[in-house]
Amino acid sequence: MAPPIRSRGLLACFNGRLIYACSMIASSQLNFGMDRSAFSNTQAMLFFKRQFGTFDEATGTYVFLSLLNSVQFIGFVFGLVLGSLFSRRFGRRLAIFLMCFWALISGVILITSKTPTQAITGSTIAGSSEIKGHASWKIPYGLFFVIPFILAVAVWWIPEPPRWPLTRDRQEDALSSLRLRQQAYTEEEIQHKFQEMQNALNKTVKKGTFMDMWRGTNLKRTLITIGVNVFLQLTGQNFASKYGTIFIQSLDSVDPFVMSCINSALNIITVFFTQFLSDETGRVPLTIAGAFLQTASLMTMDGLGTIKNPSQSVRSAVVATVTLFGIGFSLGWAPLSHVVAAEIPTTGLRDLTYAVGAVFNIVTQWAIAFSVPYLIDKSHAGLGSKVGFIFSMTSFLAKLFSWFCIPECGGKTLEEIDELFAQGVPIRKFSTAKVSLDAEASDGGDDLTKLDKGNCNTHPLNL
Repeated sequence: MAPPIRSRGLLACFNGRLIYACSMIASSQLNFGMDRSAFSNTQAMLFFKRQFGTFDEATGTYVFLSLLNSVQFIGFVFGLVLGSLFSRRFGRRLAIFLMCFWALISGVILITSKTPTQAITGSTIAGSSEIKGHASWKIPYGLFFVIPFILAVAVWWIPEPPRWPLTRDRQEDALSSLRLRQQAYTEEEIQHKFQEMQNALNKTVKKGTFMDMWRGTNLKRTLITIGVNVFLQLTGQNFASKYGTIFIQSLDSVDPFVMSCINSALNIITVFFTQFLSDETGRVPLTIAGAFLQTASLMTMDGLGTIKNPSQSVRSAVVATVTLFGIGFSLGWAPLSHVVAAEIPTTGLRDLTYAVGAVFNIVTQWAIAFSVPYLIDKSHAGLGSKVGFIFSMTSFLAKLFSWFCIPECGGKTLEEIDELFAQGVPIRKFSTAKVSLDAEASDGGDDLTKLDKGNCNTHPLNL
């Protein structure tokens, strides 16, 4: 029998070691965000334009080749595949250390760049934008050294998560990692959780292959993971993050760098708000609400973009739609797509499935990054703010995908999610489905990746 579940507040579930581990790992995302934001903002700086832009004699201005924002995704794919392989074979800590080392090398290339090729290879802002000279863009790029250096040292005090050692038959290491939760859980509860994890792993593929992702219930889980990653980009975030500052600058209504800082602050506040809400309301309602705000803001942007010779108030309204879009993205898809993509795959295939989904994510990013400059630029499609119409349609599709294809897994353990997929519970009934893992045998059981009548419980939700 399972030990009684005690009521715990959010803070009671943490201790010093866990807070340290979560903070250090989260800092890598901060560096990724700085990377994207800096590369977007510096493209609107005069000296960066002169150094890496191409002079357009027809307009008398500097423009950027779409390759500057798209070729870097080749590096994303390479890093993703390399990191996934190292993570599966050697663990998370070594993979993080190697990626930090790689980021430091990239920082050196970026800050010493003299040509667009170097900038592509390498791939405050408000303050540095006022600096006259190349320091205006080198200072933001120099900040890329800070977090990778700190994380490369700090990572050796971060414990491995408990499920990875189990896939390598290292039970003692897994149990030691679980015991870091002793402040919030009793030894009895920890032992029970450890047994649940072992039982679930024994019934799934411990070290799955690429082909295992496309078999049985894993096929559905893989497609959901891919879909989440694709729609994360199709909502238009790449347009807003990479070209937002340039787009706002082209409107000549407000200071693009100040507006970028305001948008970033609002997005951070919204993400924190989402983290507290996600387990209360669930993931699906928030992704739907976020997609709705994104759709509404992009359609408004498109409508305002049809006005010829727009006034100052109209241009300011278009800027406001960029802000509203960012809030919608930060409310749903920005933070929760990664949560869904991580919790949907089964334990033995989590690294592989997440990596495949991320590859689709990067390919979609590349396609958007390559095409958006041609869609916006007056010498090509010349859509300007009307590009919002394209992404408003894809944002609407993301809303439909959230409702019909994303199972509500809020409040459920990874082992419970495994069991719900094994039982064939319909997507829309995950939130109300109840599952007990107490009766599960630990002798290997049936393979949950192959769903048939032999391993399907007579669950009322199957009817």
